[in-house]
Formats: sequence, C-alpha cells, structure tokens
Amino acid sequence: MNQKPSPLHRASEWIVDHYRLFFVVFAALLVFSAVASGWVKVENDVAAYLPADSETRQGLDIMEQEFQTYGSAKILLRDTDADAAAATAEQIRAVDGVDSCTYTMNDTGSALLSVSLSDLEGSDTCAQTVQALRDLLDGSGAYIYSAEGYSISDQINGEVRGLLVIVAIILVTVLTFTSSTYAEVPILLITFLAAALINKGTNFVFGTISFVSNAVAILLQLAMSVDYAIIFCNRYKQAHETLPVREAAIESLEKSITVISSSSLTTIAGLVAMTFMKFGLGRDLGIVLIKAILISMLTVFLLMPGLLLKLGPAMDKTKHRNFVPKISGVGRLAWRTRRVVPLVFAAVLVVACIGANRVSYVYSEAPLKTHNADVNRTASQAITDDFGDETVLAVVVPAGDYTQEAALLDALSALPEVKSAVGIAGTEAAGGYRLADAVDYRTFAQLSDVDSTSAQALFALYAAENGAAQTAAQDLSGYQVPLLKLFEFLNDKIADGTVTLSAAQAAQVTALSSQLERASAQLEGTSYHRLVLTLAAASDGDETFALLDRIHAVVHQYYPTDSYLVGDAMSAYGSEQTFTQDNVMVSAMSILMVMLVLLFTFRSLGMPILLTLVIQGSIWINFGITVLTGEYVLFMVYLVASAIQMGCNVDYAIVVASHYTEARADQGPREAMITALNLAFPTIITSGTMLISAGLLIGARVSSGAVAGMGRFVGVGSLITVFLVLFVLPQLLLLGDTFVRRTALPAQRRLPLTAASRAARWVLLAAAVFVMAVSPWSVVRTQQKRADRVAADTQLCGSAHSLGELAASLGAQQETYDALKRSFATGVVTDNVGQSRLESGQAEYDAGSEKLAAARAQYAAGQAQLEQGKADYAAGQEKLAAAKEEYAAGQAQLAKIQPVYDAVHPAYQRYLDRQAEYDAVVASGDLAKAALLWPGVTAQKQIYETQLIGTGYSIESLVQAYEAGQAKLSDGAAQIAAAEQQLQDAQAQLAAGQQALDAAAAEIAAGQSKLDTAAGTLASGRQTLAANRQQLAQDLAALTPYEDDTERLEQGIAVLMQDETLRARAGASASYGDICALAQDLYTADMDTARTEAAVWTGICITLFAAGALAFAGVCLGHRSGKAVAWCTALAAILSVGCLIAMLAAGHGALRTLCLCAALALLVLAFVAAGFTLRQRAQRAQ
Repeated sequence: MNQKPSPLHRASEWIVDHYRLFFVVFAALLVFSAVASGWVKVENDVAAYLPADSETRQGLDIMEQEFQTYGSAKILLRDTDADAAAATAEQIRAVDGVDSCTYTMNDTGSALLSVSLSDLEGSDTCAQTVQALRDLLDGSGAYIYSAEGYSISDQINGEVRGLLVIVAIILVTVLTFTSSTYAEVPILLITFLAAALINKGTNFVFGTISFVSNAVAILLQLAMSVDYAIIFCNRYKQAHETLPVREAAIESLEKSITVISSSSLTTIAGLVAMTFMKFGLGRDLGIVLIKAILISMLTVFLLMPGLLLKLGPAMDKTKHRNFVPKISGVGRLAWRTRRVVPLVFAAVLVVACIGANRVSYVYSEAPLKTHNADVNRTASQAITDDFGDETVLAVVVPAGDYTQEAALLDALSALPEVKSAVGIAGTEAAGGYRLADAVDYRTFAQLSDVDSTSAQALFALYAAENGAAQTAAQDLSGYQVPLLKLFEFLNDKIADGTVTLSAAQAAQVTALSSQLERASAQLEGTSYHRLVLTLAAASDGDETFALLDRIHAVVHQYYPTDSYLVGDAMSAYGSEQTFTQDNVMVSAMSILMVMLVLLFTFRSLGMPILLTLVIQGSIWINFGITVLTGEYVLFMVYLVASAIQMGCNVDYAIVVASHYTEARADQGPREAMITALNLAFPTIITSGTMLISAGLLIGARVSSGAVAGMGRFVGVGSLITVFLVLFVLPQLLLLGDTFVRRTALPAQRRLPLTAASRAARWVLLAAAVFVMAVSPWSVVRTQQKRADRVAADTQLCGSAHSLGELAASLGAQQETYDALKRSFATGVVTDNVGQSRLESGQAEYDAGSEKLAAARAQYAAGQAQLEQGKADYAAGQEKLAAAKEEYAAGQAQLAKIQPVYDAVHPAYQRYLDRQAEYDAVVASGDLAKAALLWPGVTAQKQIYETQLIGTGYSIESLVQAYEAGQAKLSDGAAQIAAAEQQLQDAQAQLAAGQQALDAAAAEIAAGQSKLDTAAGTLASGRQTLAANRQQLAQDLAALTPYEDDTERLEQGIAVLMQDETLRARAGASASYGDICALAQDLYTADMDTARTEAAVWTGICITLFAAGALAFAGVCLGHRSGKAVAWCTALAAILSVGCLIAMLAAGHGALRTLCLCAALALLVLAFVAAGFTLRQRAQRAQ
C-alpha cells in the first residue's frame, strides 16, 4: 500500500517542478534589488542610534532643530616655527570658503591650526574647501582632520569592496577543496550572490540603515549562511547516488528544509537578542542580518533546486576525489581524553569567565587601534600625540535669561579642565560690554555712534513690538534691552526701511549684525541656547566621566531641568550607563533563545546545556584574552560579536552533536564520535573558514575601530569555537552521554510518557487559559488608552485650531498694529524729547532770571564805583599840584649850590685820585716811591681847600648838600610822573566804566525781552506735551489687547512646540499659523493612528485568544482524535506565529512584551504537547 506523501514532500515537489517560475521571480528580484540598492539611506552618525530617552540623543535632536553648525578643520604642522605657521595660516585664509584660521604652538615645534569654514557642516562647499586645503598642503607633511567631505560609510564600503575580491578567492578555494564535483561550485556561488544582492537591495524597506550594517552585512551573511547551500548540496549528492536528478532534488529539499530551518533558527535566535539592545546600532545590525539569514534560506529553498536540475548533469561529469581528509584520529583522541579534557576545559572556563568580567571596555572609537587607519584617524591620533587629549562638549540650556547664562559660563570656565567656554551671553560686543548685557538707550547711543533721539526711537519701537509698551511709556530711560537683541532688531528695521541711518552708520550696524548672525545661528535657538566647552580631556574614560559629573552638577545649579550635555564624551558616558543593561539583556536573551531552539532540535535538556557551555566558553576565552594583551574592547563590539558568535558558532556544535546523536543510535560512543567528526568536519571547515576569514579580513583591512573590532572578534571567536567544537565538545558529549540521554524529553525508562504528557498538557492548558484571560483584558485596556489618547488629541487639536484662528486674526490686523506701534514709538520719543526740552527750557529760564538779577546788581555796584573814581581823580589833581611846587623849591636850592660844587669838585676829585695812588704804593711797601708821591697829594688838597674858603662849606658838607638836592629833585620828578599816570588811568577807567554800564543796561533790556518770550514758549510746550501724552495713552490702551493676544498666542505655541515631532516638522522658521496647521494635522493623524493601533491590537488579541482556544481544544480533544490535535495545533501555531510577527512590528511595550512571551510559550508548548500526545496515541495503537 502506497504511503501518502507528507505536506513537506508535496511542497518540495511543487518547488522543484516550478523552478522556471522561481528563475523568473529571482531574476526580477535581482533586477529590482540592483535598482533598489541605490534607494538605501545610510546613517553615518553612531549617536543617531543612542536610546531616544538618553540625554545625548535629546540634546542632539534639539541642536539639529535649533542651531546651525559651520564646518571646521584642524591642521597639524610638525617641525615648524611661529613665522612659518603664521604664513601657512595666511595662505589658508586666502582659500575660498575659509572664514577664519588661528594657530597655537607647542614646545616641540608643532603648530595646530584651527580652521573655521564659511558654510554649514556637511555641505558640498565645505567638502570642496577641505579638498582645496588638502591640495594646498599636499606634500608638506601636514595632518588634516575634518569631517567635511568624509563619509565613514563610503570609506568602509571602499575597504569592503577590496575585501570581497579576497573573500571570493577564499570562497572558491574552500568550496573547491570541500566539494566532490567542480560544477557544484558555480551553483553555490550563484546562490550566495543572489541572496547577497537581494538582501542588499531590500534594505530600503528599513528606510535608513547604519553604516555598519551597510558595510559588513554582505560578508557576515555569506559567512553565516554558507553552510545552508552546502547542506542542501551534500544532501542532493547523497540522494543522487540512488535517485535521478529530479527525485534527488525533491528528496534532498524535503530533508534539508528541516535541517536548514533548525540551523537558521539558532542563528536568528542569537541575532534576535541584538534587537532588544537599547543601543540602536545593535538592533539595526540584528534586523538586517536576520533578514539576510531568511533571504539566504529562502534562496536555497527556492532558487537552488532549479540550479541543481539544470547543472546536475554537469555535476555528474565533473566529479573529483574528496580533498577533505578524515579526522578519525581526533575522534579516537577524544575517546582517550574524555575524562581529562572536560576538567581542563572547566578550569579554563573559570579563568576565562573571570577574565571576561575584567575586560577594559571603552565607549568610543578614540582609544582603539586599528591595523588600517584612514587619514582622519591618523590625523586625529597625531594631533592628540602632539597637543594632548581634547574634546568638545556642548551644553544646551533653556533660552531667555542671559544673566543666568553668563553666570553659568563663568562657573564652567572656573573648572581647571575647561580650556574655553563660549556662549552667546559671553561674547564680547564693544566698549567692554558682552552681547548678553542689557543697556539703556544712552549707552547704546554711545556704543553705536547714533544720536540720542534715534536711540530713544529705536528703544520705544522695540518695546512696542516686544510687549513692553507700558514699561517704555512709564520710564524709557530705565528700559534696558540686551545688545544682541537690539542689534538684530535694528538690522531688521534697516532692512525693511522702518529705520534710516546714515550710510556709515548703516554699514557699521550691518557689519556687526553679520558677525552676530553667525554667532547667533550657532549659539542661540528659539527655545534653547548652546554653550560650547573645549575640555582638556579624552572623549572616554573614568576621569572624563567624573568630569562630566562635575559639569552636570554645575549646570544643574543654574538650570535644574531641561538642560543637556552633548558631545563624543557624553555619547560615551551614555553608552557606559546603558552597557550593563544591554550586556545582561543580550547575553541572557541569546543564551535562552539558542537553548530553546536546541531544546526543539535535540529534545533533551542536557544537550542544550553542553552546547551552550562550549559556545559561551569560546566567547569568554575570546574576550578574556584581551585582559592579557591589555587591549581595549569597544562595548558595542562585545555586544554584537558575542551575539553573532552565540547565534552562528552554535551551528558547528549542532552539526557534531546531530551526527553523534544519529550515529549513537546504532554505534557505541567511541565509534559514533569518530563517525560524527568525519561527517561534520567538511561542513565545519567550510563554514568556519568563511566566517574566520571574513572576520579577520574585516579586522585587518577596515579602518573603523567598531567594524574592525566586530570582524576581528567574530573571526577569532569562530576560530576558538572551531577548536573547541573539534577538540573539547567531543569529550563533553562522550562524558555527558548518559546525562543527555537521561534528560531527553521523550519518555524513557526513568521518565514515563504518561507523566510527561500529562505535565505538558497541564502547562499548555495553563498557558492557553492565561492567554484567553489576558486577551480580553488587553482589549479593554487598549480601547481605554485609545479613548484617552483620542480625547487628549481632540483637546490639543481644538487648542491648535483656536490658536490658528488667533494667529490669523493678528496677521490680518498686522498692518494696523504696525502703524499703531510706530505711532506709539513716535509718541514715546516725542514725550521724552518734549519733556526733556521743557525741563531744559525751564532750567534755562530760571538761570536767565538769576543772571538778569545779578547783572542789575552789578550795574548798581558799577555806578557807585564810577562815582568813587571821579573823587579819586580830583584828589590826584591836587596831589600833582603839590608835587610840582616841591620840585620847583628843590630846583631853587640846587641852583645856589651848583656853582660852588662845579668849581671845587674837579680839584677834590684829583685829590682823591692822588690819595688812592699813594695808599696803593704804601700798601705795596715801596716807601721811596711813596715819598715822591706825597707832595702831590698835599698840593691837591691845598688847592680844593683854598677854593672852599669863603663859601661856608667844607668839602663833606658841600658834597652832601649837592647830593641831597639832586635826590630831592629826582623824587619830585617821579611824583609828578606817577600823579600824571594816575590821572590818565583814572580817566580811562571812567570811560570804560561808563561803556560797561551802557552795555549792561542794553543786556538787561534784551534779557528781559528773551525771558518774556521763553515764558510764552514754556506755556505752549506744556500744552503740546499734555496733548501728546493724551494721544500716547490712547495708543497704549489700543496696544494692550494686541500684546495680550500675542502673549497668549506665544504661550500656546510654546506648549505645542514641546512636542518633539511637531518641532522637527515645523523647524525654526515656521510661522505661527503654519505651526498651528501642522499641529492640527499631527494630532488628527495621531488620533487616526491611535484608532488604527487599537484596532490592530484588538485584532491581535482576538487572534491570540483564538490561538489559545485552539490549543486548549487540541489538548482536550487529544484522547479522541489525532487529526483534531494536528489541526488545532497547526492552527494555534500559525496564529501564534502571526501574533509574534504582528507584536514585533507593533513594538515592545510592557503589555505587548507580556503577550509576546505568552504567545511564544503557547507556540512552544503547543508543539511539545502535541508531540507527546501523538506519540502516546502511537504507542497505544501499537
């Protein structure tokens, strides 16, 4: 009686018979994938994969929305001096696209040039500028570091393209070595290439993938899935020994589907663990690789059968001898060392576990060393070597309080590790003022060189447009505005023609505003400000993390909430905080899921433990070695490499264990192990060589520390695993043979079938009841959450609609309010200027009155002084007459003495001369000569004495009387001259006094007239000022409602903009009306999404409830009908798988995760219980 073919056989037959259809399908897929591969977007920034709730990720989102960042570059010159560095800096400044260039020197003759570019980072202009700098300094030995024009994805892709050639050569060599026919090599290559291209092209479904996934997925896919095609091909060759090509293809496909699916499940199980990482890069790589495994498996199942049909005859013609040697010696060695090696392995395992827990983890690529460093990495390392560690940290704080921000900058600058702290509040403006400093209109007039009236007008207009009209109206002189805001406002008003300045003033303001605009774009956003710190610290390490804690503490003193630190160091810090959780999650998930698959595969509790122990041991050894070498391990490398190693390398252990289990059915342990190793070695050596080669090549050739680390640790780990699988696992299987057999799930002597079946059924019933109970409750909770969410969205949508209408109303009246603001500003200036002029005029009037009174008093005093002068003149005339009389008497007296004096005085003078000569000779001691002179002396004396006889005078009285007369005459002449001069002065004084009195009288008359006019002007000014103030009050009253509405609108917009999605969509330049419209669209879409999600989740819960009910029914009906069990179990499994897929797509909320675990448990237990039930029915039937 012919046995009815199984569904799997019928499916395999259909696939083989319709191979042309699959050729067409795959041809279309290949063409589509070749085109779609250009649609894939690649994310080069690792920070983009930080958890959404991390401080760095939130800060980066804010910075992207609110700030602009200009391109930059750093250039290191070695063996140079200050003059050469200055000359190079000047050359760099002349390059198009360079905004500025500064340099610093160190003590070893190195110069570091910091170049700021004129365009935003990531622009083509910046890339061209950096390339121009490289061309300029080509051949000079300069190191240039810049992210502009550099794509890590392009860099890695270029390196990987070179590796593909090497990998292809290795692949062909290995396949040729392990194959038994030459024609099977192109079959395997076509299968690999088709799967790789389809996987690469279908990456567009994810929207954006990481540069790591884009670069290494194809190599890892090839290395991880190569054994699928080899298993199928080997099964085909075995079947073809007794069957024709078609039948051999059908039979081999039927048998391979189960084996390959089990093998892929272990790999997927390890990769699924990566999808639970908080660090998104691991999740991204895990999803891409899971898709790659599934595509590789489907390609083997659907494309390869047709290739075998078409090239099967060629395989028959190209057979060659088997190049793979037998390793029976390894099996015999395993038998002899089955009691020793496990003990040694246990010791090594303990040491490796301790070492793996002491690995020096790092959280950025900076400390890592790679064999192949690119230009940026080389330049960065050189700069660090010459100038020490340095990292840039951005501090994002709420906007609005410049004083607080300036205080924070000062506090941060005081930290010893902070080399510089830059913020909009700390930027110098002019005159010692900073941009954040608030000034009044007088200070602004001095700084900007504008007149006081223009400054008042500007301040009044600013106040009117910024909700401070009341303040400006009350006291404009005390109203202060930050310089930055004022210059920006002034520049805007110059641009729209509201304010007109002189050409020189406008040019000065425009130039300053241009500089401020660049600084403001980088440091000042709508809701946040950015402070930029340069730290003398590495971007990774405990010291850096401690510094970040101190900076956090300082920032939180001034901004306790809503502040963020952003930078490479902060990314590393955040990664360090999430690593422990991710490490536990990935390790636990990968081990549990792999063990679960192994439990399905071997139906034994002991076998998964042994196999997992070997693979986990290889992971510990792999990373524990770094403790001995002193090597750093990137945290991401550990998480990804360990997950890949656990998921992929376990296949090697499965191959050995599977062959051993099959051989053990009819052979002893020793012979079974020899057989198993001989059968497993070709697959292990093929797959292992590919994974080892791919990993080590990536580690040696890729410049990215993360990617190179993943490759190297995967390669070395696979090498260790291959060694352990060949030289340790056999001993463990031999020693644990009894343990594995006794812990097998099918009933044996010590485990009655009925007890196991009963236990499984009860567990399945409990799981089914749990699922059926939770599903309705979950539906109710979901509907309640949907209702709450829709209600909240409805309220927000209504608020956005009201705000939109308010914005439209204000916009419609904008021209009216603009005119009102200008009128108000004019009124404020007029009031201030008028009041100032009125007060100045009153002061001048009061001063004039006082001056007029003083002039009148001075006039009266001048008149009295003139009269006194006249009296003095008359007394002087009398004094002159008396002096003249006395002079005449002196002349008469001298006239009587003069003849006698004239006659006697010559002889007397000769006597004096002879007497002097005689006295001189006597004094010299010449007595003889003295005796000769003496007669002449006496003779002269007798002569003048003779002449005096009869005159009544002696010679002494005569001389005395003559000299007295002469003196009296001279004194009289002097008195006459003084008296005459006094009379002349008195006459001039009298004339000048009279003239001054006449002028003072005229001035008094004019001053009186001017005071009378000023009094009239003051009275008129007071009336005009009162009228202007009345108009000003009316303008202020009209402005107040507008300001209130504007403030209410701004507050409402600020609330709406707290939504990150809305902020991202609106951007920084959206108008209030646009924001309100976007908010309405967003909340409406969110309501639709909430309803859709609730409907989907309700459907999932209903499906899950049905799966639970089917599982429950299958167990309950198991004693009646095997078909009922099969159908119920199959439907429950299908529904459970559908729920798993739907819930994975829906997210990982707490409730979803709970139901996910329940569905998974339901699926597992359904198969286990069904197996037990059917086995029990089969036993009963026997």
